[in-house]
Amino acid sequence: MAPIDVCFLRYDNIKGDTIVYERMKCDNLVRVILVDKAVKLIKKYRSASKHGYVFPVFARDIKTQQHLYDRVQYMLLCVRTTLKKICDESGIQERVTWYTARGSFLSRMIDEGYHPLQIAQQTGNSPSTIYRYYYAITNRQEMKKRMNRVL
Repeated sequence: MAPIDVCFLRYDNIKGDTIVYERMKCDNLVRVILVDKAVKLIKKYRSASKHGYVFPVFARDIKTQQHLYDRVQYMLLCVRTTLKKICDESGIQERVTWYTARGSFLSRMIDEGYHPLQIAQQTGNSPSTIYRYYYAITNRQEMKKRMNRVL
């Protein structure tokens, strides 16, 4: 999910084991399967969130559009700081952002054999957009072995 969509995620978007929402960026309907880790995260923040939102980004009353924008930006700063700490502690040299993590996940899903249409439905992007902007080969060595077998 895009950061702004996570900020505006509401409990009424959760339908059983699926999140159904319309992306703010492009008005596409998205259906995300809730994995067990996501369910735990949602339960963790249940008592801190207000006004029907899943996460406590807007726990205080929002008075202006600027205040709303500032809260989303603050959430992104917190995520960036956390990702930087994880990278530093793990010895990862590359800069990891919300979007690079999202792209890596999409690439892994494709490399694991999930159909691009399944992934597109869960991201709100078309398969061509996924391949154009997000996909990178994550299993290069496995691909090389398979190519050598073909030749």
